[in-house]
Amino acid sequence: MVEGTAVRQSALTYHLLNETLLHGYDIALATGRPWRIDPAHAAMALGRFVVPIIRMLGPKVFVNEAKAAGVRTTYDLRIRGGDSFFFIFDDGSLTIEDPSSRKVDCHVSADPGAFLLVCFARQSQWTAIAKGKLVAWGRKPWLGPQLRALVRNPRPERSVTICRWQAIGAPRYRATGSQRCNAE
Repeated sequence: MVEGTAVRQSALTYHLLNETLLHGYDIALATGRPWRIDPAHAAMALGRFVVPIIRMLGPKVFVNEAKAAGVRTTYDLRIRGGDSFFFIFDDGSLTIEDPSSRKVDCHVSADPGAFLLVCFARQSQWTAIAKGKLVAWGRKPWLGPQLRALVRNPRPERSVTICRWQAIGAPRYRATGSQRCNAE
């Protein structure tokens, strides 16, 4: 989260789900144990936490500006068993919209668990593509494998330690950039 960002209380729950899925995977991988990510859980984490946070934080926070410079394209991302979103790149910026009549360059059908792992660099997109977990088609299907390179996690200087959150419609919580929580 980023200091001063207000989120709905439900987003906190989906954030915890996202963290559990990803770090559970990390722990299982490190200990040599299996870790199954339920597709419905991954779809919820993506559609109720990841996408809303990208929408909220602005058009350049999650963009690899070097790779997205000059790119003007629309992806129709379809999370299997979940939501669909249009990822619209416009010369180094990203906006996410609900599906509409907008012209789409590349459609991507994504297994939610595989897409979550690819998004957070836990799995190679090429493995997911080879297994049919990420499939691209449309007017410009070659853009499908480029999607991951255009999107990135926020820079470390934009990341913060979460001490307290500010939730809409809930008691006041907030995130702070310091290692200590500031008293309110």
